[in-house]
Amino acid sequence: MDWKTAMKNRTKIDNEEKSTRLSREAKILLLVGGLFTTATSLSGTFVNVYLWRAKNDLSMIGVFNLFQFIFIPIAFYLAGRMTKARPASLCLRIGLLLHMAFFLLILASRGNAPTFVIPLGTLLGLAAGFYWSAYQILTYDLTSRMNRDTYNSILGIIFSASNIITPVASGYIISKMPQFSGYRLIFMISAAIYTAVWLISLMMTAKPLDRPVELFKCWRSAASVWRYTLLGHYFFGIRNGVLMFLVNLLILISGGNEFTIGKLAMAASIVSAISFSLLEKILKPKRRILLFTIGAVMMLVSVSFLVFDTNLFTLLAYGLLNALFAPFFQVPFDSATLNVIDKNVNQSRTEYIILKEFSLNAGRITGVLIFLTLTRQESPTLMRILLLTVGSIHLTLLLFRKKLDFDVDVTKNRVNIKNK
Repeated sequence: MDWKTAMKNRTKIDNEEKSTRLSREAKILLLVGGLFTTATSLSGTFVNVYLWRAKNDLSMIGVFNLFQFIFIPIAFYLAGRMTKARPASLCLRIGLLLHMAFFLLILASRGNAPTFVIPLGTLLGLAAGFYWSAYQILTYDLTSRMNRDTYNSILGIIFSASNIITPVASGYIISKMPQFSGYRLIFMISAAIYTAVWLISLMMTAKPLDRPVELFKCWRSAASVWRYTLLGHYFFGIRNGVLMFLVNLLILISGGNEFTIGKLAMAASIVSAISFSLLEKILKPKRRILLFTIGAVMMLVSVSFLVFDTNLFTLLAYGLLNALFAPFFQVPFDSATLNVIDKNVNQSRTEYIILKEFSLNAGRITGVLIFLTLTRQESPTLMRILLLTVGSIHLTLLLFRKKLDFDVDVTKNRVNIKNK
């Protein structure tokens, strides 16, 4: 082998190793995501609880979440069109501004917030759609197949760490202050953090793609693996759409208060942080399917505690088990989703991300509609059926898990590159 060939091979290896590291902008994105999560966990955990306190009506909570899930994909589409002509970081900032507007509207409405659940749900849906559309596009652009597991695991650690202190602190403040004073203070702090995140986001840059959004063309030309991925997000959305707000309400109904919610959230976040830290060490491409399967099965086991009985003990058992094993399911699945985009598209990454969000929120809407239908009956048996249904629906993914792109040979491919 001559020296030119040796240098060329060395350059390939160096480039491959560099691709496993996170860039400066990826680290800024992690900071943005971490602070955003802090603001969201500080107050977002208690938005549904605040509405419940103002008016004890499960159907009203369902309507609030229904409109939120309807407008998230609409915002994704609007943001996707914008990112074709403008940087994705602009849509990120719009999402942050809309989050600030949401909490300002809640503060302005005071105790009459239940009267405005439709505009509140709409505004929060638009805010989340703009933010997460941009965040996912930036995540795709700033990471690669080689460092996506690392990025997602670190983000999970940050997410869990921010959830350790903020919910319990919020719950303590809310429970100690009179009436809704604690809620108003927490919502004001969250708005201030969103402002700080907006300022930090000014450090980010992204290149727009000067091309129209072509969702139908993208759908028609998509590989079958992507359609299975979308189906997976739909089923996961059914589970996610109901449990993400119902569990905290069940804590109140079972005799807890806001401080109890915070303490349970803190315990779950500690366990979740441990789980993500463990995954960062043991999650290798060849183990993705195995860990994904274990996570899916144990997520069902966690919900089974609530099916048999609903009290503070079973809610704690659900929270801890779900926090421990949900990352086993979610990290490989998120990486598999981005792997399909990475391998099959270039200029159409925005369309793929929008289609994924459409599927996820279609599942969430389905779950909430089932919830609204069953809550009108006011039957404990039907509530158990609801929990069992939404708590097991994600197991459907195991039927076609081998159709998903877990990219189990990525390490082998890297070795082959180095040996050439």
